[in-house]
Amino acid sequence: MRDVVVLIIILLFLIIAFRDSLGGMIAYWWFAIFRPQDWVYMDITGFRFPMIATILFFIPSMFRGKYPTLKDGIAILMVTWYLLMVLSANINGCSDLFQKIEPLQYMFLLMFAVLLSASVIENKQHLLYLIAIVGLSLGFYSGKAGIQAILAGGTSTYGASNLEGIFSGSNAFAMGSGILLFFLIFIYQQCSNCNSKGLFPKYIILHPKLFSIVMLLFIIGTIFNIISLSSRGSALATFLALVLLFVLNGKWFKKAFLMIPILAITITIIPLPEGYEQRIESAFAEKEELDASAASRPHFWKVATKMTQSYPLGVGPGCFREYYDFFDDSNGKYRRARDVHSSHFQVLAESGYLGIFTWGLLFVFTYLRLFKLRRIVKANEKNLDNPIFYTQLCNAIICSITVYLIGGSLYSLAFNDLIWLNFGITIVLTKLINKEVTSIPTNGKESRIG
Repeated sequence: MRDVVVLIIILLFLIIAFRDSLGGMIAYWWFAIFRPQDWVYMDITGFRFPMIATILFFIPSMFRGKYPTLKDGIAILMVTWYLLMVLSANINGCSDLFQKIEPLQYMFLLMFAVLLSASVIENKQHLLYLIAIVGLSLGFYSGKAGIQAILAGGTSTYGASNLEGIFSGSNAFAMGSGILLFFLIFIYQQCSNCNSKGLFPKYIILHPKLFSIVMLLFIIGTIFNIISLSSRGSALATFLALVLLFVLNGKWFKKAFLMIPILAITITIIPLPEGYEQRIESAFAEKEELDASAASRPHFWKVATKMTQSYPLGVGPGCFREYYDFFDDSNGKYRRARDVHSSHFQVLAESGYLGIFTWGLLFVFTYLRLFKLRRIVKANEKNLDNPIFYTQLCNAIICSITVYLIGGSLYSLAFNDLIWLNFGITIVLTKLINKEVTSIPTNGKESRIG
């Protein structure tokens, strides 16, 4: 029965993809994040539904005159970073041809999809649909897993078989949950935003309280899912990003003060996984007391630095493991062909100095852009039809990127859909806000980003 239901939903999404470019975009991201092929008992990988969804998004969109946007500075930096990947792969790269080509192909399709989505989205409703389909696709898994862990008495799911694809493994699942938590919070916020209610489908408009309760359960479940996965980096990054969200939303001291009794009651009622406190505390232990996982990371980062000194343009995407043994001076203490365990050192080793420089510029430019967009919205809020939508989304993306920036320091997830999607959403926000601001007869000094 489950297989039949999932197959029917898959067909419905493919039908939606036929309708227009927006439908193609929704189908593409649903297949990319939800991965329905992993939800059925039968093997349907031979049908290649994700590839079909990709084709139905890319080709018809271009026939309709929609092409990946390249006019934005962030988009130019994204393409530049990809070209540096290609350069390092061709100058050095892996010995295995497939291992050399696979990350280039993956990132090409991902960047194409992100920049094409930025072109397809034309209004706030389209943007909300994108955030909802991505957020709820993973939110379903993370929320369900967190609620199950709570009902089981706070069990730990570290090391358990979770999801496939980009979220395979406890650390990746926790990281994805932390990044998309702020998508879920944004959707929940729009439930009480009077100006946003018309953006939702009719059923949600008629049942706003029910949808709010479901979203709240997803949010609570996702937070506890990060805890139950015992991923220290993701937990700390998510906590700091939640604090940042309070600050960005204004009146943060009052809100934070009111949250103290709520958190105290929550911690008392919902038990933490056994040994969780000790695992978090181990991240701040003295060097001699660090566990093997935490103690090994500085060594891998040192290897990445030495690797880049010998290969200034990088060893090639996905090739750190292959080159690791040549630069490991620990006599195999941490075993052979190890992972770098950091997205930022991954970029340094695999794309070289130019790659890490461009990578850093992407984050700096995106942060500056989002904060500038917040100022523009505030300066023109009386003339915009839904300034709260823009401000709250800017806040959500800032916090989402912060989770990745901090948590990504401990996990190799540079080839991750979500961080690149956040860059794309920033491009879309710029386009939509500029469109509204330029239609205002008299603008302030800081009214538009060129």
